[in-house]
Amino acid sequence: MSINRVMLRLAAVCAVSNFYKAPWPTLAGRMVFDSKVEPIENFKVDTAYPTIVVYTDYDKNHVAHQSMPHTERTMTVTFELIMAVMERIGEMADDTYVMRAPQTDSELESSLDIMEFQLFESLRANNSAANVFRTMAYGMDNVVSRRGATTEGGTKIAARQVTYEARVIQELSQPMLPAYMTQFLQDLEDSPGMELVAPALKAVYTMNNNLDAVERLRRTMGWTEGTLEQLGYPLPGAPLLPPLVTWLDQHGNPL
Repeated sequence: MSINRVMLRLAAVCAVSNFYKAPWPTLAGRMVFDSKVEPIENFKVDTAYPTIVVYTDYDKNHVAHQSMPHTERTMTVTFELIMAVMERIGEMADDTYVMRAPQTDSELESSLDIMEFQLFESLRANNSAANVFRTMAYGMDNVVSRRGATTEGGTKIAARQVTYEARVIQELSQPMLPAYMTQFLQDLEDSPGMELVAPALKAVYTMNNNLDAVERLRRTMGWTEGTLEQLGYPLPGAPLLPPLVTWLDQHGNPL
């Protein structure tokens, strides 16, 4: 598990949805998801809903280790912008639906372009979610925007995939909550449907609060206990020995 990956994805969702509260930053409104399934009864059939789905498929060098101390971590944050339409399946199966993206037209295409602009504006905003996103994804390497098309005939559909390729901070073995995360988790706890998420994330950050600074460093660097000993760090439970050198003051008395 990568706690940074989870937090980056949640920060993106909350920045784009304004913590699921009005005013909405994009045309998608509260239809911004992170592996979240919306109850089907909330949809009207054959109505196009602007929708944004956020996921992170690629994460390189996400485990900090001494063998790659200068290697940057890179991650892709993908935003799928869809004009989603719900359709019933079969004549009698009123409770069975499929979500699809209709063929694009001028109006839907313009809506996708506007929603893409609003997406990046929301990530540049000055709020706790956007600030966490920019803190964790501190460097943008590339942004790729692709038009959606069917795999069979290449028909253009009302969907666009925006991939944000960024340099992201490394995972650290630290038993404390980063200062930049405090306000974001508070806002997350106050947002509809997210009341239980923030406490669970706080518990993950503090699950190793019994580790001392040396053990956190050993885990982060991937050292063995032998390496720790050779570098002069005390091993867990090792007795504290008196110094091998006795220092004297100007009168020859031991300090």
